[in-house]
Amino acid sequence: MARAASNDKTDTHSFEGQGEKVAFYFRGYALEDYVALLVFWALCADVFIQFFSRYVMGSSLGWTEEMARYLLIALTFLGSALAVRRHSHIYVEYFFQRFTMPAQKIIQGLVDLGRCLFFGVLTYLAFQMATRTQSMMASMDYPKSIIYYAASAGLLLMTLRSVQIIAARWISSSSLSR
Repeated sequence: MARAASNDKTDTHSFEGQGEKVAFYFRGYALEDYVALLVFWALCADVFIQFFSRYVMGSSLGWTEEMARYLLIALTFLGSALAVRRHSHIYVEYFFQRFTMPAQKIIQGLVDLGRCLFFGVLTYLAFQMATRTQSMMASMDYPKSIIYYAASAGLLLMTLRSVQIIAARWISSSSLSR
């Protein structure tokens, strides 16, 4: 997918793709996108090591399955934060569009506040779980609390992005009412 070229060359890189010049814009991505990409490639490398050791070498490495599971959990929470930022969470649009515009704004505000509160409570609970977990991972010598800290970091990102959405909607609605 090609985008129009920007005058600011500091945040773009171009490359040839299927006969056309494609520009890559760094500005459209956030920190969680890059972290999720790193976690995804770590997961790919881990699964490749697991496949290679099991089917080529004939002896499976025990830690690769557990590591893949934990990387997938971390990727899920990072991806969820990414989805909140892009407004791609699931809602029933059919019923939402049946309301009048003022009712839609009220419902949207209530949904935004509820989502922010929900993510905030989950962040708190995941952090509490992380601080209380004392057990170690089965095949690696690391505490299981790392997983709960990763989940609470993803939930915190979701909470912050939800607050950011509420602030952006509030600013845009207050600027329209002037």
